[in-house]
Amino acid sequence: SQFFDVIDLFPNQYPKSLISAFYFYCKDKNLDFFEDKNLLPFLSKMIANLLTIYINNSTVNAIKDPVFNAYVSLYENGNLDFKIKTQDILNDKDRFKEDFFRSSGLIKTLTLLNLYLKYETQEIIYGEVEHILPRNWQDTCYQDLNKDEANRYIESIGNKMWLEKSLNIKASNHYFKSKKEKYKDSKFQEAVALSELPQDEWGKDDIINRENEIFKTINNFLEKNI
Repeated sequence: SQFFDVIDLFPNQYPKSLISAFYFYCKDKNLDFFEDKNLLPFLSKMIANLLTIYINNSTVNAIKDPVFNAYVSLYENGNLDFKIKTQDILNDKDRFKEDFFRSSGLIKTLTLLNLYLKYETQEIIYGEVEHILPRNWQDTCYQDLNKDEANRYIESIGNKMWLEKSLNIKASNHYFKSKKEKYKDSKFQEAVALSELPQDEWGKDDIINRENEIFKTINNFLEKNI
């Protein structure tokens, strides 16, 4: 169910059509679509391959043909063959990492996937993306940044996480010490974890470290499941 939540945030509906195809494939083969041993490997492979393709090529229609290829191969031999060398994409490590951090259109998808990979017991709840370091300029918040470089870090995936809308409004443009008090009340486990950090400031180094942690978590998932 967590993976379905991630798929809901894909840029288009093509993945959902592939899920429908798998449902009818299971029905034809007398397989239980909802059984974990059938569904989880399918969703993991689909998400890993399609995200890799999206990150490599950010156009909306990038996965149209790969999804069709997978649809055909599913009915021909029961496998998902996207006919894209996704492992080669991942093997070009430097370029893939650069593309990953440029994938602004996938921020919601990637941050949600990271959340579920890091916190497997995270319940599915409605939320929105919170900027840990706020977008509106306050000198108290930006001690190690100047205005010219601030936007690069503010809009980084390392500065974004999921939070309930009500708490996001309350946290708003406050500095990190104040935000932590709001994060304590969240049902998002990542927000609670941030509230328990001993530091009272959130700056460039924290964002860079979190960027790298998110990339490592998601890249490991992609490598394991393509």
